[in-house]
Amino acid sequence: MTRLGNVTAPLVSVGITTYRRPHFLVEAIGSVLQQTLKDLEIIICDDHSLDGTEEVVRRLNDGRIRYHCNRENLGMTRNINQCIRLARGKYFCWNSDDNVYLPRFLERLVGALESCPETGAAACSTLVTDYALRPYHEVSVGSTVRIEPPGVALASFLTCFDYNPSSVVYRREWLCQNRLLNESFLDDWAWLARYVYRYGCIRIPEALFCYRVHDQSQGKRLREEGENLDPVWSFLVHYDDIFKAVPESDRELWRLRKKLYRRLGRRGILSCVKNVGRGRFRLAKKQLREIVHAHPWAFVDPVMFQTVVLWLREHWTEKRMRQAMELAASKSPVLTLQASG
Repeated sequence: MTRLGNVTAPLVSVGITTYRRPHFLVEAIGSVLQQTLKDLEIIICDDHSLDGTEEVVRRLNDGRIRYHCNRENLGMTRNINQCIRLARGKYFCWNSDDNVYLPRFLERLVGALESCPETGAAACSTLVTDYALRPYHEVSVGSTVRIEPPGVALASFLTCFDYNPSSVVYRREWLCQNRLLNESFLDDWAWLARYVYRYGCIRIPEALFCYRVHDQSQGKRLREEGENLDPVWSFLVHYDDIFKAVPESDRELWRLRKKLYRRLGRRGILSCVKNVGRGRFRLAKKQLREIVHAHPWAFVDPVMFQTVVLWLREHWTEKRMRQAMELAASKSPVLTLQASG
């Protein structure tokens, strides 16, 4: 532990944002309490649930848990920022209440950062599970430990999108210096990109984070409301500022930017067609404007025929994922959770 004035600060702060899902929250907390690294605090930021969540947390009776309930509903992005502001640890990681960490998550990622003080983040592979934490897919960050310096880390991340904001441990002080999330929209992916561009990232090729797919997920709700949560779409429509920090002399990243904007044009056309088919004409009109903003020549680009290939690939991937999820029903949960001190 380190000293913060007269207060002893933990090595790691684990922020968990929650809203009206106490049954999942207990498991998320339990996965942190079962970590092999014990020098930690858990910050619960309850986004004004008012459904008994506080009592569920209090019953866990662990001194490392700090509960905070917002006076009003802030939304996910502002609630993440709340977690960061309340954190006291040297390191910080953030998770939503429906995902869990495997027991060595903090040990492995914090250990990597301790041994490489010039690098700002450590990321691991992800297990995708069903609602009962039965795994059916792995998103890998590679086959060997790799230390990526600033710039290289951004190019690598934007090429693959193979880790996400909750599968990463950050240096808290650097995180605050880099800028909190933009609270005007869902900024978590671009926030991560800005951070690794400035501070680099260590890739740990172990699946230590579990992303749970279920009917109550916020992503599912946002998609039903017409939000496009594709990370490529989000980056290139809302977050041009990611590339504002890139000097024009960095030709590799500028070539990547051009390639990604072209890729956005293809994805945008596909998404627009899907929304027309679903009767979401206002969203389709908005996407048309965004497509032209990202790639003005999208509709006359000779590679736009790849949109059909992209649609077939996505359709096949969705079909394989559904089959894998059905097979997962015969598997055992990847983690047995008991949320106790």
